[in-house]
Amino acid sequence: MTFEASLWDIGLLTAACSIVVLLVSEALSPHYGRLNVMLDLRKLRLAAMAFVVALIAIGLVNVVTLVTR
Repeated sequence: MTFEASLWDIGLLTAACSIVVLLVSEALSPHYGRLNVMLDLRKLRLAAMAFVVALIAIGLVNVVTLVTR
């Protein structure tokens, strides 16, 4: 049994990843100095922004494919 991933599925995965990464970066911000976790919050936020840009791009592709049908 195989699962065929469509562009819609990839967009949903991208949205979920961006929300999780953004929430983690914001939740760790006030506790960053007190944790023994080596995280670069700037890179974490950049990753969240990259996921958002990918989500917007996938959304635009979906709109274009719906309009051209």
